[in-house]
Amino acid sequence: MRVAVLLLTLATNVACQTRTPEVIEVPDGYAGWVIVEYGRPDCPSLLMQTGKLVVRLNERGRICTSHAPPEGGAFDTWLYRKDDGTTKEIDQRTTVHGGTYFGQTKRRIIFVGTENEWRASESADSLNRRCTDIATC
Repeated sequence: MRVAVLLLTLATNVACQTRTPEVIEVPDGYAGWVIVEYGRPDCPSLLMQTGKLVVRLNERGRICTSHAPPEGGAFDTWLYRKDDGTTKEIDQRTTVHGGTYFGQTKRRIIFVGTENEWRASESADSLNRRCTDIATC
């Protein structure tokens, strides 16, 4: 029986392939495309707090990190972060849209804002093609 439970647990973990969840900290009031560039050895690694990786975006909604691109599923948390360090959770059902990961450039591109703002914006594909590096995005 123990062997069966162990095998079932291993099979479930392989099939679901979970990853470390991320806490994405967005500057308070920011609306627009968020770009996270992974696997850049010239960029700092992400901080780990309470078992989650902290992705603290700059004022333009951008960050690069030496961390490897995430693989698998996890429930990420999105927060608005004020200058004083306080945070407020972002409602992902109404404010986070169009998440895409581009394997060749190792970029995760997601829109934060209203659905109307998202629909009126440039596409994630177009933005990824236009960006030659995180500084120009």
